[in-house]
Amino acid sequence: MLSDDELLRYSRQILLKQIDVQGQLRLKQGRVLIVGMGGLGSPVALYLAAAGVGELHLADFDTVDLTNLQRQIAHDTASIGQAKVDSAMARLGAINPQITLVPHRQALDVDSLAAAVSAVDLVLDCSDNFSTREAVNAACVAAGKPLVSGAAIRFSGQLSVFDPRKENAPCYHCLFPENTEAEETRCAVMGVFAPLTGIIGFIGLVAPHWVRLMAGPDHRVVLPGSALLGAALVALGDRAHLTFSAVDCLEVLPVGCNKGSALAVLSDHLGLTLQECMAFGDAMNDREMLGSVGRGLIMGNAMAQLKAELPHLPVIGHCRNEAVSHFLTHWLDNNNLPYSPE
Repeated sequence: MLSDDELLRYSRQILLKQIDVQGQLRLKQGRVLIVGMGGLGSPVALYLAAAGVGELHLADFDTVDLTNLQRQIAHDTASIGQAKVDSAMARLGAINPQITLVPHRQALDVDSLAAAVSAVDLVLDCSDNFSTREAVNAACVAAGKPLVSGAAIRFSGQLSVFDPRKENAPCYHCLFPENTEAEETRCAVMGVFAPLTGIIGFIGLVAPHWVRLMAGPDHRVVLPGSALLGAALVALGDRAHLTFSAVDCLEVLPVGCNKGSALAVLSDHLGLTLQECMAFGDAMNDREMLGSVGRGLIMGNAMAQLKAELPHLPVIGHCRNEAVSHFLTHWLDNNNLPYSPE
């Protein structure tokens, strides 16, 4: 249950029909391990805490240094010399005292890392070296836990998502096998542009939630979809229209290019108005078209997100039952009678 204070605190999220009270409860029940409370871990932890993720496990054995403050926004000048975990816990507790914070202040060995990973639902690897990433990946594969791995250096960043629960799914080790000769890429050696860490942190946090809302809770969709969406957001910004034509299919189109605008061109060419048109749809890429025509009809097998976006439109039968043909036959022969998909 959510307390009155929680209902008020998260009210702006709860107002979103795709989240509502049930979605907020799921966030409250969530458990996330963040490995590394530096440039990437800081924005991730701050937003997860503010959003109401119920249990955050923070792992970092380092202390706050003056050189960290340019990008590690969970810490401030007064935190210099403190353990990063303690500094972050103070900041997160001030933001949201209603969440649970679990500290891991010591370096995690194989056993303690395995226990930490097993205790959560999702692992966010925000570390800055290959050995830690390899160890975290191995623990996630062994425990069958989804992993989001981020990195940022100089003016470049990357985000990878892995779901070891899926048979034959790749993991971090597949990209970077052990004994791979890799250049030293620590920030202390090569430098890093401060806003970049926030961007990578944003993609790792916000993109998965957006995909989850649009495509449902299945991690087999959320994790790869998040990586694709995050990359598209950075590369395209406001120069593209992004939508889903299926739970596992992201469409990237020019701005203003959608089925609704295409139908508007076609109807104008035929001398018709959109109000004279009828349309059927079952996915989010049908939203503009269904909302613009005189008679929009949603399939019974449609994505739940489409039904939520257009609640005023009638829902007909399932496509496997030839619902479009069934409806059109009724409309042509018995237009004066109410339609039932049964």
